Amino acid sequence: MKKVAIIIDNPLRDLEGLVLLAASLATKHIEVYLIGMYDQDFDVIANNIDLVVFNYLRKNNVERFKRFKKKGIKVGVLDTEGAGEKDDNAYANVISQTGLSEYLDFFCCWGSGQYKALLKRRLISKERLFETGNPRYDFCSQKYTNFYISKNTKDFSLINTNFPLANRKFSNNEQAELNNFIKIGYSKDAAKFRLSETKKTFLKMKEFLKELIEKFQNESFVLRPHPFEDSKPYSGLLVFDNVSLNTSGSSMRQISNCKNLIHLNCLTSIEAFMMNKKALSPAWISSKELEVPLAKMVSINFSSKEDFFEHFLDISTKTRDPKKDFKIRNEIEKRFHKIDGKASQRVCNAILAALKMDLIEIRDSKISILSRLKDILVLFLGYRSFFFIHSLFVEKKNEDSKSFKHAEVKNILDKLKDINDHFGDLTCDFPNTDIDIGFKSRLSSNRAIKIFKR
Repeated sequence: MKKVAIIIDNPLRDLEGLVLLAASLATKHIEVYLIGMYDQDFDVIANNIDLVVFNYLRKNNVERFKRFKKKGIKVGVLDTEGAGEKDDNAYANVISQTGLSEYLDFFCCWGSGQYKALLKRRLISKERLFETGNPRYDFCSQKYTNFYISKNTKDFSLINTNFPLANRKFSNNEQAELNNFIKIGYSKDAAKFRLSETKKTFLKMKEFLKELIEKFQNESFVLRPHPFEDSKPYSGLLVFDNVSLNTSGSSMRQISNCKNLIHLNCLTSIEAFMMNKKALSPAWISSKELEVPLAKMVSINFSSKEDFFEHFLDISTKTRDPKKDFKIRNEIEKRFHKIDGKASQRVCNAILAALKMDLIEIRDSKISILSRLKDILVLFLGYRSFFFIHSLFVEKKNEDSKSFKHAEVKNILDKLKDINDHFGDLTCDFPNTDIDIGFKSRLSSNRAIKIFKR
């Protein structure tokens, strides 16, 4: 039986969609391993994985990509950041900068625009490039309408903030954040400018939200900062009785139960549109540098605070413009594929096709000395010793935000079983019982979750 590992970077955002993908694969007699971002160097080897689904391919993970390929493991990409760039050509530029796209065993595109941009640049061969969409958006479709519905919610406006660069939850190292942007293709000056603009916009957004919440005290608000944002700077908003903080569950769970979404340059506005919720944007606050064109297109964009306040109470009753909606849906399909509840099945089919294809081997000259050294240390030290030594020299990363529990996976899987009978024979468990005692057991994080058919 073939073994596939799915790497999970942001469980709050991606776990539900990736469990759905894992379930689709498991019905095809594939053993699927959900592996956390920081555990992949160990758990992929410990569990004898045949194919790894990377959460992205960027400059900052090319060495890991090369190490896995050298071990004969197939590697493909389902990019969970997929449509985050300003346009599809910009996204193709980011993939091109890795210099390794030709060695990918498969690549799943979110939409036709991305597919065409990558194909036009000849970055990936046509037989290994698939237009699939992202499984997490299956939950925006009619097929999974009941997945998020909660009976215990009241009428509220959801506020999704999006300032992880200026309001960092896990790091005080500003230079490290700038370096991350430089690694994915920004110039040094462009990264500094983006940080500067984000800081200014963050302060303006907080001021606006305070005025909004204070002015409309008969309305209920739920504040949901970005998972990588610190909640403390928003404490000044939480003094009001009509606002609460909620950082649990995915953004789509919150959106499905709200009456409208308030955001600025946030891709969750697209999720709101998919779920037939109004997305309201205080657009006058944003600088041009931070604008996200598609997020702007799906939103009701206000030109001033006075304009926002004047129309806020009656905005939910406004009917949509069918012509504008048609144009938006076409654009969404171009960037996100059809929202038809079938993305998980399309990605599943792409992975099954890649498993049947020959491995694309990578040349020895492509692997750096540092990468080879890390490989030796991983195998020699094992999981616990490696991270103990690592913690002595490197600041602790945002591990909590990237971890997930067996109970969470089981809960999602059980809900999927209620919706789809095909998942009835599936179960999830820790895979450690399958690991040989000794060498490979030392490599295991004991945190990966296996989804398989009984």
